[in-house]
Amino acid sequence: MNNNLKKVLIVDDEPSLRGVYQEFLRLFYEVHTAGNGSTALELCEKITPDIIVSDFDMPEMNGTNFCRAIRSDKRFTQVPFLILSAHTTETLRTESFNLGADDYISKPVSLPELRARIEAKLRWFGNTRPKTETKTKDILECGNLTINHKRAEVYIDKEKIELTSFEIKLITYLIDNKDKKLKRDDILMDVWAAHIVSGRTVDAHICALRQKLNAFDHKIETVRGYGYKLVNSKVNVQAEAT
Repeated sequence: MNNNLKKVLIVDDEPSLRGVYQEFLRLFYEVHTAGNGSTALELCEKITPDIIVSDFDMPEMNGTNFCRAIRSDKRFTQVPFLILSAHTTETLRTESFNLGADDYISKPVSLPELRARIEAKLRWFGNTRPKTETKTKDILECGNLTINHKRAEVYIDKEKIELTSFEIKLITYLIDNKDKKLKRDDILMDVWAAHIVSGRTVDAHICALRQKLNAFDHKIETVRGYGYKLVNSKVNVQAEAT
């Protein structure tokens, strides 16, 4: 076994599908598999995966509960987590991102696309993140929100808010471009790899971010047919009052 290969953990309750994924991905990665979230958690203790790809519908522990368990363990909070699901509702996508998933892939998915998404997440977590950290201030403040990039922690009025790495990167990007109208395509290009995610992914992440940051004194406005803009809520209220 090549120790230089990235470790990919595939979690799916369908043995045949699990086998197909493993047979293809083992050409590029060190692949481990599990049939449910409970078994996968035990496996994580042994191998410490570089990335996790999990089905949504599984017995004993489904994909979202598995994701919640992974994100509650400090050892695995920075491991990219991709959810596979035949369900395509916006509510489920938003819930998945809220729990800490980094991507949501609709089934059926082609093997080349699955590998492209895995590779994109590994590249972002392996290369883009360190580069961003060297350019970003350790402490970023905006209104009543504070981001400690060194510790990957976010606070609103000194109360800690649990955000994923992608969500921290996204809100940092919005703060850095406060009061600017941002195109969805620009957000995709700057925060994600634009060729492997859709505008719906941006929308779902924004929705999840709004829910988590509901006490933030700034708000993420939707610019219809264009994208988003971060604005100071208090300024807007004062403007409307006058």
